[in-house]
Amino acid sequence: MSALLTFLLKSKEYGTGRESAEKIGVEYQTCRNLAWVAGEVELSRRRDNLSFSHHAEIADLPPAKQDKWLARAALPGRQKT
Repeated sequence: MSALLTFLLKSKEYGTGRESAEKIGVEYQTCRNLAWVAGEVELSRRRDNLSFSHHAEIADLPPAKQDKWLARAALPGRQKT
């Protein structure tokens, strides 16, 4: 996620999104993916003990279902990060 924050902070400084991604050394599509997941999964819903991939898998679900699946994934012994 730090790449996304850097991307967002530097995007105006460097020009287009593609130029920003290139300047910070991150693939443009990676930045777009990070931004999409961050926009679909509210900060209050995210789980620190789960990987980005967990959040990406549930990003297109309604909020209640996101909560359900994130809670299940966060159960002891369930995380595969």
